[in-house]
Amino acid sequence: MPKSMNMKVWVMAVALLALAGQVRAQLSNPISNRVINYKTVFDDPYDINQLWIGISPLSAYVSGTNMALGFSLTTRIMLGSKAQINGVYQGSYGKGLDQVRFLAEKNGGINYRSGLERRDRTIAQNNNFVPFTHLELGGQYAIADREVKGTSKIMLTSKKARVMEFTNVDYVVVNSKTRHIWAARAGAKLFGSAVILNPAMKKQNLSLKATDGTTLMPNGSTVSADGVTSRGTGNQLFSNLQYIGAYVGGSYTRINNVTIKADKFGNLANNVAFTAYSDFIVAPKPILTEVQLESATGPTNKVDVSGLKVNKLGFRTGFDIFYNQDLHYSVGAEVGYAPGLRNQRLYMMARFSFPTFSFKIKRNRLSNQMN
Repeated sequence: MPKSMNMKVWVMAVALLALAGQVRAQLSNPISNRVINYKTVFDDPYDINQLWIGISPLSAYVSGTNMALGFSLTTRIMLGSKAQINGVYQGSYGKGLDQVRFLAEKNGGINYRSGLERRDRTIAQNNNFVPFTHLELGGQYAIADREVKGTSKIMLTSKKARVMEFTNVDYVVVNSKTRHIWAARAGAKLFGSAVILNPAMKKQNLSLKATDGTTLMPNGSTVSADGVTSRGTGNQLFSNLQYIGAYVGGSYTRINNVTIKADKFGNLANNVAFTAYSDFIVAPKPILTEVQLESATGPTNKVDVSGLKVNKLGFRTGFDIFYNQDLHYSVGAEVGYAPGLRNQRLYMMARFSFPTFSFKIKRNRLSNQMN
């Protein structure tokens, strides 16, 4: 690099570093040193809504067997101060965003060559593949529920304030009450999805047998009934994984429900509820659908997949965030090992719900008896 060019690069780098330092200095402390006067308008973490309905236009499921983008519907119903009912339904937006189902219907099949054939031919798979479906219904019961005096962080937002004052999401810390709930939870779970079998066959070093004597090898090749091996190793085998199971675990919920009136900002609130949970999952009878291959000379050629090892137990941990407002948003995510094909059970799931509607089911009005 020429010396003149080298010098220009150094000058530009120093100038960029200096500019970055100035920007960081401006954004790091725009109003934190100002004293914010406020008064508490409301502070009661027990006076919250009892029903939440979240409509999610964007949810994602990613695992070792499938990837699906779609929608979800979540519900949360509080029955008094102890019990709570939770429900989740999640599905895909169709074949195009249900990846393995799309690949199965488009590319499912095997390479095949008998003793009378000089080259491979393709035999298609003709199963009916189920759309991605995830359904849960459960509840929880509070083992411990206590109120603690502490602090809450409240974001400073105001339409009257200058934009630059809040580009780094400034906030104040105020005295408030916080509700802490430790609960036991349990429920039922239904799951269905198309899955790819080739990775599991390779991991488990397992061959599959068809009714006509054809052997599907773990390396992706096919051995015909008369002992001829296909030259290609690109077999694409798919199945349906379905199960009805149950989960049991525990959760921790932290609820803030405080509103303040601050100078130059008006009413500000922190009414977020954060829930973290962990569950063990059991599916007594996971079902893998047999592979069905087209046959030009007779009935459908069926491939038994019962030899593939399927785990019946799973584990997950996740979180949910929702707000005590009539119209807001909520988010949730979880990660774990689901019941299913061994070595392909790791999954991640996330959803963003907007809008999330929140209601009070039971309203009490104060009364005064007059004599």
